[in-house]
Amino acid sequence: MRDDIPNGWDRRRFVRGVGIAVLAVQCIPSFAQTGGSSSEKSKADRDLLIHSSPGFASHTHDLLIPYTALNAPPLEGIRLESTSGLFHTHSIVLTREQLVDVRRGGTVTVVASSHTFLIALHASLG
Repeated sequence: MRDDIPNGWDRRRFVRGVGIAVLAVQCIPSFAQTGGSSSEKSKADRDLLIHSSPGFASHTHDLLIPYTALNAPPLEGIRLESTSGLFHTHSIVLTREQLVDVRRGGTVTVVASSHTFLIALHASLG
């Protein structure tokens, strides 16, 4: 046995420890997105909530699109930031034409890194 390896360490224990660490990192985004403040939940009630497809290491992001942007799309479009997942966010740009298309019942697909956001209204804006 080498002198620089602590007693009791072997390859099996090392691999098991790495496996546990990888699983823990994958679970962090799930724990981080549970709960949320009442102001965040209130804001989500005023916005269209879109979930991304799973990306690398099976993490997801949420995207909140203000209904005001769908009802009166700005000429310059909008730039939004996704929620954090695996210690990063994604910047999403929607053009005025895309916002109008969603408002009319269409679907817009936006790809951000390894994620896909399918943006569509699921209920009328009323």
